[in-house]
Amino acid sequence: MQLADAKNQFVAAWGSFGSNWGINRTMAQIHAFLLVSTQPQSTEDIMQQAQRKPRQCQHEHS
Repeated sequence: MQLADAKNQFVAAWGSFGSNWGINRTMAQIHAFLLVSTQPQSTEDIMQQAQRKPRQCQHEHS
């Protein structure tokens, strides 16, 4: 498994967990994206990430 694939799976899984915890799925996915990001992210980067479908989620700086 490639690092980008693992990050994508983590973001998708964290979104599912978040909805079980009473947190909006998208907010949980943004949280996961920020957790796996190695560099600061702009609002635009975060919004692009939030608009992607789970299979398309990728961290460009990997």
